Amino acid sequence: MKKTILSIALALCLCICSASVTNAWQEDPSMQVDVLTKESTAELVTRDSTVPTPSEVYAAMIALKDQDAYKEGTVWTDDEPYSDSAGYYRWQGGPLDGKNIVAVGCVAFAFILSDTAFGSLPARMYAEGGFTYEDIKVGDILRVNNDTHTVIVLEVSEVGVVVAEGNINTGDHKGRIHWGRTISKELVMRDTSHYITRYPAGYVSPDDPEANVSVASGTLDGGLAWNLTKVGTLTISGQGAMPDFSSMEEQPWSDIGGQIRKVVIENGVTGIGSCAFWNCGVLSAEIPSSVTTIGNSAFRGSSIITVTVPSSVKKIDDSAFRQCQSLSSVIISEGVETISQNAFYACTSLNAIALPASIGEVGAAAFFQ
Repeated sequence: MKKTILSIALALCLCICSASVTNAWQEDPSMQVDVLTKESTAELVTRDSTVPTPSEVYAAMIALKDQDAYKEGTVWTDDEPYSDSAGYYRWQGGPLDGKNIVAVGCVAFAFILSDTAFGSLPARMYAEGGFTYEDIKVGDILRVNNDTHTVIVLEVSEVGVVVAEGNINTGDHKGRIHWGRTISKELVMRDTSHYITRYPAGYVSPDDPEANVSVASGTLDGGLAWNLTKVGTLTISGQGAMPDFSSMEEQPWSDIGGQIRKVVIENGVTGIGSCAFWNCGVLSAEIPSSVTTIGNSAFRGSSIITVTVPSSVKKIDDSAFRQCQSLSSVIISEGVETISQNAFYACTSLNAIALPASIGEVGAAAFFQ
């Protein structure tokens, strides 16, 4: 029987908030703080502007090994340090089936390492048969042992993986943290019931020697040039404003928009066109001081996680970031004057935003939902 995302989540033994609790959590900002130890809170690395390389992911995770809370042999069970009474760990990998995810035990341990490396990058989850061994990368999460235990990958080789884990249920490390257990390739593929990754679909590491090879390019009306590399960086260059598009289908990169991970707009470009990146896979954008306008629906429905709007931009147009559900960090610089209607409508991950004194107008429903 085909499993839904919700049933997969239940199989993972994740604690999923009920509808009533979820609604309360969303409405009350004071309930959105993760239940973390003071030490782990201070050391978490937020990587929400770009996708880290596997080597960066490894460095971020392994750095926790020297902290008292995560040292080899530290007690880690379903009752300590997280539990029904002490509180759950709420991860930053986004909701599953619209539910906010909290966890204890081995799941909480894996989620903490994952958040340390990936920040608020959204996760994708696959059941057995939906992934291959070649898909597995450093920082991915595996549900093993007949769907009863969760580990996170530290290293990957042709013959197997090295993992870190909490709340092991057998052996000398039972109920504790253990770093460095190896699992053979054969056992991984035979024993893994679910696989979670926070690398975007089609991810190519910058370490790949062909990462910066162009996969598509062209010229926009008005003379600006665009180029998309294998790693997913879309660069817009030249002098003048991008043209406006009336729909997603008019985008010159409409067929490959899901491959875009980062938008780099070079100095000299004066405007971001309407619908330019609507529904694209872009995670971050570099906007130079030459840009003065962000057109309507420019990033609408995209996967963007973080953005800084420079002081040169005077107006953020209608629905510019509407329904960007992963958008969690927005910096609006002093000098921006207008935030039009629906600009950040339904940006459900955006918990707070600071508006500079230069803002003179905020349109209707700009921050609705």
